[in-house]
Amino acid sequence: MSAYLIFIRDEVIDAGSHDEYLRQAPPTFAGTNGRLVAFDENVAVKEGATPDGVVIVEWPTYEEALAHYESEAYQRVLHLRTGGAKGRLLIVHGVE
Repeated sequence: MSAYLIFIRDEVIDAGSHDEYLRQAPPTFAGTNGRLVAFDENVAVKEGATPDGVVIVEWPTYEEALAHYESEAYQRVLHLRTGGAKGRLLIVHGVE
């Protein structure tokens, strides 16, 4: 069953760290089955607070999504995201 990693960015708090994260994070997906399906900074909000941006990555399985998040490669760059932006990261099961 597929899974989705969803990051909802509320605010960039350190542009330098955020930019460095955007440079260093994509290579952590090399050799994985993760597929970027959305990266949007112009979100049409119909309910709730307006985010500053949204990223969605699709994975074949929930376990693969968790494994990437917990991987050594991603953990090495995670501090750049958490230091550069406020937001929420969720991993959710698909319905297939």
